[in-house]
Amino acid sequence: EGQDWKPKLPRQGTTKPQVELGYAIARALHALRLRWAEEANVPMGRMLSNMAITEIALKPPATNEELAKKAGVRGSFVRQHGEQVLATIRRLQEQQKAGTLVVEEVARKPDPGRKRREDALAEWRKVKAVERKVTPGVVLPNPLAEVLAASPPRSVEDLAQVPFFGEKRVRLYGEEILKVLKGAG
Repeated sequence: EGQDWKPKLPRQGTTKPQVELGYAIARALHALRLRWAEEANVPMGRMLSNMAITEIALKPPATNEELAKKAGVRGSFVRQHGEQVLATIRRLQEQQKAGTLVVEEVARKPDPGRKRREDALAEWRKVKAVERKVTPGVVLPNPLAEVLAASPPRSVEDLAQVPFFGEKRVRLYGEEILKVLKGAG
């Protein structure tokens, strides 16, 4: 999902300041999980899932104990990164109180081709998964499919630069994925 990831936070039942803080927390935690995942050479979702980020952003924890109780947050993650998560939350809360929180505009012009590309990749990976007798997520995990649909690579070389795509996937599926994306617009 890379840098383009946008958190999906419910707006119903929340105030504008809560939503603004939630988005700021979610974006900051996403940037941290990308760095941590790359350092640990694991998928970013294994470091901290989208669900966990949403949980934390909606009701920010004040302690490691509260953080550990959030859905999708593992104890090992809290031990390794909990203090930095809490410090990040406190910093953003203080910025909001001081009126210095940077509020990013959430609305963006939608890309009409993105949904077609997502659907085409989903169909393609189902077929590949059946051929290989594996789950679709083994062929192409959801976060990678979303990155490819959001900003389709133009060449195998570009595809190889996608974080966590891996040279094995490039070798097995590179040309096919490029054809699927090109055909979907």
